Amino acid sequence: MNSSPSSGAAPSPMRPEVKALKAFALVSRDPVPTTAGVCAWAAGEPAPPPSLLRFTQTRGFRQESGRLAASLGEDPHRVRARLVDALAAVARSLGRDDLAERDWQRLMDAMVLVLAHPPG
Repeated sequence: MNSSPSSGAAPSPMRPEVKALKAFALVSRDPVPTTAGVCAWAAGEPAPPPSLLRFTQTRGFRQESGRLAASLGEDPHRVRARLVDALAAVARSLGRDDLAERDWQRLMDAMVLVLAHPPG
């Protein structure tokens, strides 16, 4: 067992999949304050990718986020804002901001599955 002090080397960067899981955890936190359901980005946070903003305008996103809000007993605008924050964070951490609509849908499906159907 080596008990010598560290060599002073910088810590290794976090693996992308760990970053993604931490970003995914954002969806369960209290949302950032919103105005009319639009995310209020914290200082220094990049804006959501254009492809994500387009996805949020689809009927599928609105319906699924509305169902999730109803199942959680929360305000639909706040749930939408939380989903956008979490989706953007996951995409950023994976280095994939230009996802197709189907990929955004897959990420959202995973979040909804975890949030709406907790383990029994």
